[in-house]
Amino acid sequence: MFQDIVRTTIQRIFNDKILLGLLIVCLLGFFVGGFNNGNKDEPPVSKLAQSQSMPSKNNSESTDASVPANDYAKKVQLDPALAVDFVKWWMKAAMDFTPKSAAQSHEAAANWMSPETLKAFNEAFWTPEISQQVCSGASVGAFQPISIRAVAINPDHSIVVSLNGTLVMQSANARPAANQVQMNLLVRKGDTGLRIVGINNQISTQSSSIY
Repeated sequence: MFQDIVRTTIQRIFNDKILLGLLIVCLLGFFVGGFNNGNKDEPPVSKLAQSQSMPSKNNSESTDASVPANDYAKKVQLDPALAVDFVKWWMKAAMDFTPKSAAQSHEAAANWMSPETLKAFNEAFWTPEISQQVCSGASVGAFQPISIRAVAINPDHSIVVSLNGTLVMQSANARPAANQVQMNLLVRKGDTGLRIVGINNQISTQSSSIY
């Protein structure tokens, strides 16, 4: 008797498209609702990624406190290859003696030297007289590097980089004069990046070019 009632009910549902549609909608609503309830406690993917990639404020503060700014160079070791690359990059501006760009280049290079280093560098390569002559076009110069290499690593992790090259200067109506340049540059890594904090210049003037 019960089986006949069930069979009759199922046949009626399949024969009645409206009842069949209502049954399908109810079943879908049940399964979708259960799925959403099971995942409602999980955070969105974007928030999860942010929580993994961004350090907490407490962690960043503890890291900063463990490395004082004035002791940064002693805590973080400077790689010799990085020091050499820094000098190569700095040299392009510091040893620019072309009239159109020399003033701007030397101003940019000065930002990467300590005040004492800048003073020593200017006394050797960028005096007011040289600056005036080059910027006015009365003189022009070209620097050709020969070797740039790290020669010493100090206990405080600063690095001495040796820069050797030839600086050729020429004034109007005069032969070019070649100067052999050897600089020992002390590169240090501070809390604001790399800086040249020491310089030792050796310049020897060679005979004027025959050309």
